[in-house]
Amino acid sequence: MANILRSGGAARPLLWLAALLLVGCTSYRVAPPAKLAPNALVVAPFVETIGPTNATVVWETRNNVYGWLTLAAPDTNHQVRSAACGHIQRVTLSGLTPGVAYQYRVSGSDQPWQRFTTLDPHRSNFVFVVFGDNRTGNKPFAEIARRITKIPADFAINTGDIVGQGSRHQDWFADWFVPGAPILAAMPVLVAWGNHEEPHVTGSWLQIYYRARSQFHGQAYFSYRQGPVHFIHLNCYEPLDLDSPQYRWCAQELAGSDAPFIAVAYHVSPLTGSNHARDGNVIEFRRDLVPLLARYNVSLSLTGHDHLYNRNAYAGTAYVIAGSSGAPLYSGRVFANPFSVLATTLYHYVVCTVSATQLTARVYGEQGALIDAFSTAPRPRRGAPPPAVASFDPPLHDYIEHETFNGQVYIRNFSAATVVGTINIDAPAAWHPDLLRARRRTRAHTAVARLVARRRARRLSRDYARLPAGRDQRDALHP
Repeated sequence: MANILRSGGAARPLLWLAALLLVGCTSYRVAPPAKLAPNALVVAPFVETIGPTNATVVWETRNNVYGWLTLAAPDTNHQVRSAACGHIQRVTLSGLTPGVAYQYRVSGSDQPWQRFTTLDPHRSNFVFVVFGDNRTGNKPFAEIARRITKIPADFAINTGDIVGQGSRHQDWFADWFVPGAPILAAMPVLVAWGNHEEPHVTGSWLQIYYRARSQFHGQAYFSYRQGPVHFIHLNCYEPLDLDSPQYRWCAQELAGSDAPFIAVAYHVSPLTGSNHARDGNVIEFRRDLVPLLARYNVSLSLTGHDHLYNRNAYAGTAYVIAGSSGAPLYSGRVFANPFSVLATTLYHYVVCTVSATQLTARVYGEQGALIDAFSTAPRPRRGAPPPAVASFDPPLHDYIEHETFNGQVYIRNFSAATVVGTINIDAPAAWHPDLLRARRRTRAHTAVARLVARRRARRLSRDYARLPAGRDQRDALHP
């Protein structure tokens, strides 16, 4: 080969081309291709997985090409090539330093630099953001995304339902990659898959964009450690009963954790007080999962699925439903279980600040007003399960129903047959600003919905007046 190269024969260009291709397949420091066309990027790069020393970045191009990623840090700047030629580009970065901020962008493109910070199990303080159920609500989600990017967070957790339908390609652009671009550019977003992504469907684009976190090609339930918090992500659309591999894996993760705080992220809340309160899988999770989380003193349960904000408390665990950052807000009849601390139908996001001695969560509305705030101390490392855990399955008649009539929301407990609180819905001046915006947007406050609600309220008031003493209201009103 050396003689041929020295000869200056016709084979020289072909041999040089072969040598360059060979080097390009084995080296990550070959010069990147020429400048990309302005429309070459279909999906800007985003972080698919993140760890202390590794990260996976994915993007999509209009043509089948080998993609190149430029990675920049205080002590390095080099290009890395994607593993295969195609539309979907995927680069795995290894040998990174824990807790270091990196910048990256597609080589040859005009896109701005994006950033991520590697995880650091030994870090003492950090911030993370929680939001969920943003699908189809592009306007409120875009505003929430804009606000989240101003937060100095290391990463965000999405509680699921990021798109309307996972098997529709256009939904990934309309619901996620376009309105969510500011967040994806600012920090990794780690998702607990919801039903709308169709994680159990082979035709879902989740299997392509998030291949490493899909249940067909990767690991859809996983864990990671950031500072004093052990994070566990569960997949509600793989078996999660007592005998399932996922349940046993979760139990092992919890039993082996020595972290001061544990946060478990999954889509369907077992303690929801809203539309899904009586769903079959919710009842199963309430029976099987709640006792497990209580046994190991889990600090936070982070879920979505119900389109509202709801905080429940049981056995020292804060059950947070962050289920409305864009999806249509729930309206009409709402249930609140006996463990509910606060429930409201507002678009929102949660900012969690962590130190070695405290985890503080603040919940903000779409326009940035504070909705809720709470803190939790480090958990007992090895706690015995509370007495109620072994057979935790509260009867449905203990759930509370909110009914609207005579201009107020009456909160009635079915078993106690008493009014436990009211909210004046005809006094806008007393309403929270975000609540006023939500009121205008939801179907419950249109003229037709209000008329229907009042007619139903008049019927209910007559029914309540006829109730025999001591009879269960649910059975009397809904035989």
